[in-house]
Amino acid sequence: MKHFSNLLIVAGNGRNVGKTTLACEIINKYSKDIDIISLKISPHIHSDTGSDSKFLINSCNFALIEEFSIDSNKDSSRMLKAGATKSFYLQVNDIFLEKVLPYTKRFIDFNSVVVCESGWLRQVYDPGLFLIVNHPEKTKVKKKAERLQPLADMIIHYDGHNFDPDKDCIVYTKDGWGLKNN
Repeated sequence: MKHFSNLLIVAGNGRNVGKTTLACEIINKYSKDIDIISLKISPHIHSDTGSDSKFLINSCNFALIEEFSIDSNKDSSRMLKAGATKSFYLQVNDIFLEKVLPYTKRFIDFNSVVVCESGWLRQVYDPGLFLIVNHPEKTKVKKKAERLQPLADMIIHYDGHNFDPDKDCIVYTKDGWGLKNN
């Protein structure tokens, strides 16, 4: 498994648990000092991406879309608005993810600083930091999310308003993403 110290992956214990909100807060905090590429990976296929995004690759198994708008409520738009220099959305079923990643390398350099919202990418790449957002009201956790928990560097709890621990425990240094030493 390839290790990318500049890659931060955010996953969660379900949908609407605060993954994008955490990713945006991290991007906002660090984008003033470093260029950050954001990437959202999801198996949910959307045929209409809007006029402010562009299909870079569109095949039967996956699509890679670059976001240009900061005014939509799409997660890729929210990450761009938070300060990402480029924002991408990769639509792909989990079983194809490893096979399609080489095709994305023309557009996304995983040696750059990348903040990615995806659970399954952790099965393919070893990131500098892997965070799982846990919302206490999501009591039914998907099996896939359960399998990822032992791989997490930190599980962050989100009640809809605050993260615990907060984003200040996350650091980026010349060596990549990590956690603050206490």
